[in-house]
Amino acid sequence: MKIRHTLTLTFALILGSFATSSLAIEDIAVEYSFQGSGPTDLSNMIGTLHFAEFTDSRSGVDAKLLTNKDLGLGSADGYQLDQAAAEVVQEAMIQGFAASKAKLVDAEGEMYIAGDLQSLDAQIVDRAGVESLQITFRTNIQLRSGSRMIWQTTLYGRGTRPATEGIQATIHAALNRTIEELLLDDYFLAEIR
Repeated sequence: MKIRHTLTLTFALILGSFATSSLAIEDIAVEYSFQGSGPTDLSNMIGTLHFAEFTDSRSGVDAKLLTNKDLGLGSADGYQLDQAAAEVVQEAMIQGFAASKAKLVDAEGEMYIAGDLQSLDAQIVDRAGVESLQITFRTNIQLRSGSRMIWQTTLYGRGTRPATEGIQATIHAALNRTIEELLLDDYFLAEIR
């Protein structure tokens, strides 16, 4: 009887720890909206452009995972986005290009942009004595026409904000930086204008 009671108690503790772990990851609402005009005027593009579905090549990671680390903000098991991280980057890019007056179409544009999220890093850093969040989206971007690759690069969209501003503000800063990295790249612009 004592062995059965011990096994039951051990099993309950194991189940309890799994339940606690799966509930401790915090959901982050991205709610990104590109503000203002784009960093470059693309109204004189040489053709139309559409965005292919972005992929996520992070190995063995849930598509929504931001980090499984404790960032010292009260969620010891990490943070996940309210949608797939690759979708977040794609939607931000589309908004940035629309604000830049690009000739966007839903499908079958003369050119298209394919993206692959290669890594997503979140950490606490010290910026001049201020505890800050730093989030980096590393995304491979390809400009293609049919099956032909015209141009490619890897963007490092890094946002850093004081921890008091929160994760959402830091994500927004990282997405803004990702857009700027592409729309201010002279080599990319030379291919589409």
